[in-house]
Amino acid sequence: MTFTRFLFAGFLVPSLGCGSVAPEPSGPVASPQQACARITAAFEQQATRCGASPWPADVRAAQVKACVEVGSLPGLTFDYARVDQCVAAVPALMCSDYPGPAACDPMSPEGYLRSALALGDPCFESVQCPDKLCVGGQTAGSCGSCMATVGPGAACDATHECAAGFACDSATCVSTGTKPGGKCTTYGGQNDCVAGFYCEPVSPNDGIDGTCSPRPKTGEACDSGVPCAPTDACAGGICATLVHVARGGACDGVARICDDPATCFEGACAAPSEHVGEGQPCNDARDRCLPGLDCVQGGTCAKPATSAGAPCPCGAGLACVDGACLAQKVGMKCYGLAGASCGPELYCKGWGSGGAGSQAGVCALRVEPGASCATATQMELYDVCFAPYFCASSGLCEVTYPACH
Repeated sequence: MTFTRFLFAGFLVPSLGCGSVAPEPSGPVASPQQACARITAAFEQQATRCGASPWPADVRAAQVKACVEVGSLPGLTFDYARVDQCVAAVPALMCSDYPGPAACDPMSPEGYLRSALALGDPCFESVQCPDKLCVGGQTAGSCGSCMATVGPGAACDATHECAAGFACDSATCVSTGTKPGGKCTTYGGQNDCVAGFYCEPVSPNDGIDGTCSPRPKTGEACDSGVPCAPTDACAGGICATLVHVARGGACDGVARICDDPATCFEGACAAPSEHVGEGQPCNDARDRCLPGLDCVQGGTCAKPATSAGAPCPCGAGLACVDGACLAQKVGMKCYGLAGASCGPELYCKGWGSGGAGSQAGVCALRVEPGASCATATQMELYDVCFAPYFCASSGLCEVTYPACH
């Protein structure tokens, strides 16, 4: 079974306002929490470059929490060097690039989660296995087995899945990448082009059907529809090699990227500091708010509200919902993972049935271990119960992961 409950969806999380872009944590990565915070910040910053608004704090926290939880599964460890590779590669992504770099994908053998399990070892989720394939897991109280994936031309079926980059077509593994000159779609899927090529639209007015064409080389012209190679970024319409710049050096936030903890501010890498007071202009690059204040949309430091009904940002015990602070309690309007956290003993019931995060739910009490959770939707299975329990196929809150080791 190839399900895993954490798959980074930085470009898919809707922005509900009341947030400011989180700076990438500084210093060397030394813990799963730091690793996940670094990856989350990189994807949030990329999302804002692509036109999204900053994420609410609870969206950011939920992404980090899910990342840490998956990395704590038996047999998995974080590869901090690959975390650095992931974070360095994200700024080079075009807005249409999906999926992102392999180093950022926990389901890739080249991803930031390394497996210490061997083929045949018991498992619960595919992310635990060396080939990212666990057959027979995901049932509460039972374990599956880590199986090998098969390569191009090999026979495939429900228990013999194809390796990354290949798909099972007529019981045979075939490449998912379209060859140069082949037909493709700019929305990805089975028609994605092979490495080094992109989907060039057949017609400028039709951004769907296209032909696999070479990506421009360093020094050649590029734009939002003509992406550079992963080692380059499109700066001023020209593919430029990505360069990391030390504090004080010239930067552009596109191809010349500042090293942590410096950020690019007015063309130079500057160390951010928390020195701006309430009501004063702020930014996330250099001039940050004093502790206890938030840089709200519009770029002004504001004190978090302490009472329901006040405008965001919100203090402890409150959540920002549609621009106003609401008390975290049963019946509060919420948006599940997309924002407006209910609080530690509550979960968001009924959210997103009209599309991920698009429909609001209401906060409800979590279900006690062993109690019924049969009415939970697919998106609520891991939220309806108190950790470390989830809503199992039995319809009861049971231990999230069996002892598959």
